[in-house]
Amino acid sequence: MLDEITVQVIGCFKPGVITIIAFPGVGILDGGSTIKLPTKMISANLRMPNSEFIVVRAG
Repeated sequence: MLDEITVQVIGCFKPGVITIIAFPGVGILDGGSTIKLPTKMISANLRMPNSEFIVVRAG
């Protein structure tokens, strides 16, 4: 089964790592969560803060 999760880029706080928030607009206390991904996993045109895209996760 594949899950599609809407995410939004927060920023790059460490070299080589992009921090994103899953389920933007749902606050961290209400089920949103931050995820750190290697920069190379995200296309260069989606790395800017506030960029939104869909992550497909096999679950």
